[in-house]
Amino acid sequence: SLEQMIGAALVVLGIRCLGAGRSSMFTMVGPLLTIGFGWWLLNEQISLEQMIGAALVVLGILIVSRK
Repeated sequence: SLEQMIGAALVVLGIRCLGAGRSSMFTMVGPLLTIGFGWWLLNEQISLEQMIGAALVVLGILIVSRK
């Protein structure tokens, strides 16, 4: 679909502008945004497992970015 083509083009553009390493760090933020928007917009409860997973994602981002 057109939306998928636009999304893929933006990903390629982002990789070109930022480089593969920095771009991959942004993709790690996606699950955190999903949890946050689900809580904010859909009034979903955040489980302990999600909080632990989010903490691990943040820890991973910090480890990778300490270059």
